[in-house]
Amino acid sequence: PEVWRVGMIVLVSLAMSVMYYAQKKFDEFQTYLAWLPTNAHVISAQVVGKRAFRPEIIYSYTVKDISVTDTTDMEVPGFGSKSNRFNVARNEVASVKEDSVFVVYYNPGNISEHRTHIHPPHTVFIMYSSGGCFFIAGTYIFLVGVFQNKRKSD
Repeated sequence: PEVWRVGMIVLVSLAMSVMYYAQKKFDEFQTYLAWLPTNAHVISAQVVGKRAFRPEIIYSYTVKDISVTDTTDMEVPGFGSKSNRFNVARNEVASVKEDSVFVVYYNPGNISEHRTHIHPPHTVFIMYSSGGCFFIAGTYIFLVGVFQNKRKSD
């Protein structure tokens, strides 16, 4: 087979795989929309880490006499300069005082399963974009190969 066909097949297959995985992650997010909100009480909050600073917030919530205690970093990103990560973590900890309340979302079928935020993961959008780029590149290679073959046959 000609090289352009192999390239096109590889890129389109890669695009389909990446987009399939992205859709699975998006479907997983969709299930979280049915989860129920409840109030969580902050037990403690502090900045942890030596190089990759992050907030560590310990909290608990109770649903149907079942008490759950967990920790969260409130999905603070772990990238950026060291001082920036520290400032972001410090600001998050400062905004969450002990005995304050925030909302968590729990799975009604399994009360101990919960999330502090419900939104599509950022990686889903990156995967959709990458998959689209792979598909466009595969289509481009296909069209170039077809036109080159047509020229050779003329």
